[in-house]
Amino acid sequence: MLLEAKPKSLYEFDKFQVLIIVMKIVINKEEKLWIGVAVESNNGLEAEISGHFGRCPYYVILEVQEGKVKEPVKVIANPYFSSHGEPGQVPSFLKEQGIEVIIAGGMGPRAVQFFSQLAIKVVTGASGKVKEAVDSFLKGELKSSESCHY
Repeated sequence: MLLEAKPKSLYEFDKFQVLIIVMKIVINKEEKLWIGVAVESNNGLEAEISGHFGRCPYYVILEVQEGKVKEPVKVIANPYFSSHGEPGQVPSFLKEQGIEVIIAGGMGPRAVQFFSQLAIKVVTGASGKVKEAVDSFLKGELKSSESCHY
């Protein structure tokens, strides 16, 4: 049995811990995977992906089981949409929702660090509708790109 030490900051991860985190987020089609998607409306799978995860009005939270999206999906309002919150509040809020992956159009480097600390995979560079972006991610076609510099 492997014991995982919880680092106090992102900079305390060693290579072995990073490997464990990477292994945990590899999609196993027989396991559940919870994905959050930053969106512009509350239209579920038909919602357009937001250009920036922290400034979007909503998040679609969906469960993937056996490689397929389970319906219905959940749409939640971003409680920090109007105030933008303190650094790290949105990633922590999404972690509380149970997500393991966040998909967005863009994200700054500091936010990427917060998500990494929480062992949440960041996928940026997405556009279009939630359904198509999630399908692309599940097929391995949508991968993270560089963080944005806002």
